[in-house]
Amino acid sequence: MGLFSAWLYRRLPDLRGGGVDRVLLAYHLGQGRLPPRLGPLKALLTALTLGLGGSGGQEGPLLYAGGALAQVLRPRNPAEARAVLLAGGAAAIAALFHTPLGAAFFAAEVLYQGSALEGRLLGYLAVAAISGYGLQSLFFGTRPLLPVQGLEAPPLGFALALAPLAALGAWALVSAAARTPFAAVVQMVEITGSYALLVPGLLVAFGAFALNRETLFPLQPSGPEASPAHAEDLLRGLAQLPPGRPLLLGDLGAVLLEVREGHPWAGKPLKDTALPPGVLVGLVFRQARLLAPRGQDRLEPGDRVLLLGPQEEVARFAARS
Repeated sequence: MGLFSAWLYRRLPDLRGGGVDRVLLAYHLGQGRLPPRLGPLKALLTALTLGLGGSGGQEGPLLYAGGALAQVLRPRNPAEARAVLLAGGAAAIAALFHTPLGAAFFAAEVLYQGSALEGRLLGYLAVAAISGYGLQSLFFGTRPLLPVQGLEAPPLGFALALAPLAALGAWALVSAAARTPFAAVVQMVEITGSYALLVPGLLVAFGAFALNRETLFPLQPSGPEASPAHAEDLLRGLAQLPPGRPLLLGDLGAVLLEVREGHPWAGKPLKDTALPPGVLVGLVFRQARLLAPRGQDRLEPGDRVLLLGPQEEVARFAARS
C-alpha cells in the first residue's frame, strides 16, 4: 500500500493533501476545475487511508471528491465551474454526515480566512446539499449521524470561558482551525440532533474564531477582495456593460465599445485606431476570452473593447460613438 501511495503521489500530484487546499487552489486560481476522473480515486484512497489507521478528516476529501465528480456536468465558463465545484463538494459532505445546511455553509465558508462567505452561491449550495442528503436518506433514513438523547445546554458562562481555550488549542496545535465557525456549529447541531447546543456552540465557535487567526489552510485568502477568482469575475462583468454608456469612477472614465460588422475598427490593428488623448484600450473581450491588448492585434466583428482614460475624454468619445 505504501509503494502504491508513493507511485500515485508522484504520478497524480492533484491527489496530494487532504483535499481542501486543492479545492481552494482550483477555486481561486484554477478557474474552478478539477479532473472528474480523480473524484472516485480520491474517495477510494481516503477510505483506504482511514480504514488502515491513517489520520485525517473526511470533510476535505469529500469536498474534493464531490467537486471533481460534479465536473462531469461540463460547466461552460469559470464562474459556473466554481459553483459546480462547491456544489458537488457540499452534496458529498451532506450525504455522508447527514448535515445538509452545515455542508452548504462549510463549502461557502471555508473559502476565506475572514468572516466572509460566498453568499451569492449559498442558495445553490443549499439545494445541492439538500439533494445529496435527500438521496442518501432514501436508503439510510434521516436519523442524525450521532444522536444524543436528553442533552442539556451547558451554562453560557462555561461556553464563554471555553472560547479562549479553544482559540489557544487551535494556536498550540499548529493552526488546527478551519476558519468555519458557523458551519461547525450547524454541523454539530445536525449531527447530534440537539438544538440545545446551538447558542453555547455559537459562543464558543465565534469566540475562538475572533481570538485565533491561525488556519489549517494557507491557501485561504483573507476575503473575496483578495481572491483572483473575483478579480476575473469583475473583469468579465465589465463585458456586460451597455456599449457606449460611460462608467465614471472618480477622475477615471471607462466605456465599452462593440465592434460590429462594418465598424471602422473591424479588421484594424489596435495601433491604427484613432483614440482621444490619454484614452487607452484596457481589455478586449472576444467571446468567452479576455485578451491583453497589443498594438499589432486586429479587432474582429463581435469584439468588445474596454476603453479607459480621463473622465471627460471618455465621455466625449462615448457621445461621438
